[in-house]
Amino acid sequence: MNPSIPHLVHVRYKEGTSGAQACAKCHQEIYQEWKQSFHSQAAISHAFITESNQYEFKRCISCHAPLSPASGTSRPEARSWKIEEGVTCSSCHVVGDRTAGPLESAAPHGTLKDATFSDSKICAPCHDTTYKEWKESSYLAEGTSCQACHMPSVTRYLSNMAPKLYRKKTSHKHSFEIDFEDAVDLKITTSRLVPNQIVVHVTNQGSGHALPTGIYGDTSIFVDLRIFDGDRVVFFREEKLSARDENSIGAGDTRRFFYSFRPPGPKSYLLVARVMFASSNYDQDQKLAEVQRYYYDSKD
Repeated sequence: MNPSIPHLVHVRYKEGTSGAQACAKCHQEIYQEWKQSFHSQAAISHAFITESNQYEFKRCISCHAPLSPASGTSRPEARSWKIEEGVTCSSCHVVGDRTAGPLESAAPHGTLKDATFSDSKICAPCHDTTYKEWKESSYLAEGTSCQACHMPSVTRYLSNMAPKLYRKKTSHKHSFEIDFEDAVDLKITTSRLVPNQIVVHVTNQGSGHALPTGIYGDTSIFVDLRIFDGDRVVFFREEKLSARDENSIGAGDTRRFFYSFRPPGPKSYLLVARVMFASSNYDQDQKLAEVQRYYYDSKD
């Protein structure tokens, strides 16, 4: 903080204070991004309320409603008030009476510049499994952090009053988005060695962690193969992948699924394979990929 500007605001986030709404007064754009994110909804979903036994399990609360940033890889302390705000502003940014972040600031409140905010390790206390997967992926060597994918850079004013007092800075979006585009590569092949064998190949090409990741929650990937004879489905198979079942696809890895299909007759059949992402965080499943090809067997 610029020492010539007095501390007009003492940043405190203690029981009885206003929470994220106080931050929104000056940081409206960032607040709106956060409001639409899963971080803001971390403690209010039906799935979490059920899994945490109506907020009874404090180990769950410590990451779904943290009090303040954790140090190292230890879990943060659970917050006992405004749990409904989930992973709120103070969960990551308030240290004592100062607001911590990756940038220097001339804000009228205490600030702390901390390079850790640009490092994937800041995500580790609550996303430890995913962090370990990232460390074992090519993304680490390439210098692609968690923030690079989930908090894209944007140049903007950080405060509502900025045009009068400050200049634009390159910061990060707080929507914590998930980009499903090009997440997987999907192919269908037929075996030259095994008669009537169809192979579906799924490659995790678009993430620096397993797909799906996270041992908690209900996130799953479904891989299905349908075979059509005209408009009629004559063959259907579906595979479920989840971190809980320990069958996720590692970063950069390919999983192959083998199926035996004996055609009812010597004609062409349409093969359709899909990969769907399912989570209670979404109103409907997200399609990651779909491919089609024709299959013809001339043997009786």
